[in-house]
Amino acid sequence: MPTPAKPALLCVTPYFGNSVPPAGAAALLSYLHASGCEDFAFTDFRHWLPYRCQTFSEMGAFAETFVLDVPELPIVLKLLRSFREGKETIVPDRDRMFDDYCMGRLLNPKYVHQYLVTLERFFASAWQNYNHVNFVGFTTWTTNYLSTLIAAAQLKRVNPNAYVVAGGPQVTESVNSARLGLEAGLFDAVVCGEGEQPLLDLYQEFVENDRKPGSKAIPGVLKHGVSGEPDASDKRKLLLLKNLPAPRFDEIDLSAYQGWREHRMLPYQLSRGCTDKCSFCSEWVFWQNFRLSKPDASVEQIGELKQKYDVRHISFTDSLVNGVERRLEMFADQLLTSEIDVTWGGFMRAQMTPDLAELISRAGCKFAFVGVESLSDETLDSMNKRKTGIENVRAIEAFAGANIPVEVGLITGFPGDSPERFMDTVRGVVALQSRFPDRVRVNVEPFRPTPSQPIYKDMRDYGLEPAHWDAETLDLDPDVADITSEIYCSVSGSNQGVDRLGEQQYVSKVIRSGPRPAGEFAIGWGRPQILDFEHEFVKFQVFNTADLRGWYSVRALHPDGSVRFLIVSAEEARQLGALVRDVVFGSNPFDVPEFTKVWTSLADEHVIAGAMHPDRVATHHFAAKLEADDLLCASPYWAARVVDDSQDGLAFHYLYDVARAYRTSPMLSSILEALVEQPITRKDAISRTIAADGSLDEDDVVQVFDSVHELGFLSAV
Repeated sequence: MPTPAKPALLCVTPYFGNSVPPAGAAALLSYLHASGCEDFAFTDFRHWLPYRCQTFSEMGAFAETFVLDVPELPIVLKLLRSFREGKETIVPDRDRMFDDYCMGRLLNPKYVHQYLVTLERFFASAWQNYNHVNFVGFTTWTTNYLSTLIAAAQLKRVNPNAYVVAGGPQVTESVNSARLGLEAGLFDAVVCGEGEQPLLDLYQEFVENDRKPGSKAIPGVLKHGVSGEPDASDKRKLLLLKNLPAPRFDEIDLSAYQGWREHRMLPYQLSRGCTDKCSFCSEWVFWQNFRLSKPDASVEQIGELKQKYDVRHISFTDSLVNGVERRLEMFADQLLTSEIDVTWGGFMRAQMTPDLAELISRAGCKFAFVGVESLSDETLDSMNKRKTGIENVRAIEAFAGANIPVEVGLITGFPGDSPERFMDTVRGVVALQSRFPDRVRVNVEPFRPTPSQPIYKDMRDYGLEPAHWDAETLDLDPDVADITSEIYCSVSGSNQGVDRLGEQQYVSKVIRSGPRPAGEFAIGWGRPQILDFEHEFVKFQVFNTADLRGWYSVRALHPDGSVRFLIVSAEEARQLGALVRDVVFGSNPFDVPEFTKVWTSLADEHVIAGAMHPDRVATHHFAAKLEADDLLCASPYWAARVVDDSQDGLAFHYLYDVARAYRTSPMLSSILEALVEQPITRKDAISRTIAADGSLDEDDVVQVFDSVHELGFLSAV
């Protein structure tokens, strides 16, 4: 039987991508499990709503530099006020202020509003499947703070007694974001910084208090006390990495993350924190101190992950994988000695010798992101990088010379930098690309003022002039004016405005003509395809494999927020396409009866029609080895259809990647249809398949089952 539903849930909401399972959730689940708490499940709502639309921008239509504190403040204030006032719809109407906010950031107000309405509708429906959950933890980044507020609001409406905890980088760095969520009653508690022990303390208090909020002060936690005011976030003792268990992915559906380049990637940490305090960075604030694990223990845990989940690539989430060079050398030596067959990569600073680069390359390092930021010594000194331009170049040479693809991070619009110095930096990187074709790539991040940066506290010393939000915005919710009146909206001054915009344009034009990475260096060069229906509701893509020539993937956004996807022939694609063209621009085709009728008839032709929506709550997970009594179900991230009568007439299509389409024997058709309805043990699934066709050889059936499990089509429950 399926695992009983759990009373507590960790989750992540859209907008950002999801190429790797979330490291934070895996660490929290592992710590809770090791502490004897088995009450938590996990849901990644980014899978169920892979539709995305940007809701804020770092740069305005006229090159303004916006502050990423609460970047969508006008929308947030309207939303929070509507929730407190009990309005039926909390997403604000499209009025002049809404449209001005969007257009001032070069965002289409129609699509932004449509996206927010879809989010509200989606979560109102999704939470109906979680009526057994009374404790929910959200991980927040700047990119999903707004969607988290909408999700929390809908949860509170479905279950007013649900206890909501917010954590993660956004509410840690932006105390204003934390306070607004608490003030509105959407968050019952906020965990600032490292979350394992505070989350456990909060949940234990919740259980001991008869599943009701408690008033006990917990270090590192902001929450409403008896008076309704947030308690102070006291300091707490940081965890020792050497004492932490390996991340746990049993509650995380790994089949959802397998579509990227066919690498089964998992996150892992060798360290927490950073050795530096760059003036533009707040990474060190979250982790506070730089802490290392033991190399031998890390290698042992990676071996466990390999055996349990058949991990192929480790994506290190460290701020700096090479924070201590000797530790990295010891780790690489022990990884080589262990003969664990994994590749890996991560963020590194520009301190790398050719010898160390050769060692880590032999140990499986296939990717390095290096925050170079600039090749100008003057600019690097202002950034407090503790590196010179020559040292940056030598580090890139070491990585590329050892056959390690390196992604070079640059910052546009850094205050005190100049267009001339920036152009010299770009020319230097392009020269490195020419010397090392396919091994050097550039990632450009615009300067983003955020509350915990050292530069933020001394902006005027860097030539920046901050500006608060205007009175009209603050008047949207006067009840929280004590919070919002201190929030900055934008900054102007040194290297901002036209200079910043010019640097952005310059690097995009120059780098675009540079070398492209080769296939063998695929890891780290891209992101999985995330469905973006900002400009269209239906997308057609032809399969690029020879054995599916003439067949198409078609994906459509349903009004309920779910994504539907099918495998269709060329003629069926033409039929659907003609119906889409007749739909009024900006309208959803599913609102047209004829389109819905044709779509439904095509879905009926499938063994499994793709429908991305949590209409049922089930825990899917990937195990490297399936036992006979393991319960299997069809992963919800695939569609399957018999495309012809040949031996390989059954086609599978993975939602996130049109290139991931496979053909196998139609003998699986009947059993797959059964798996959609309810889980079946591996032993029974194989027996039923053989019984349905007495001519089948058991070894052949087992081989087919193992191959589709390897792809991630069959999940264990």
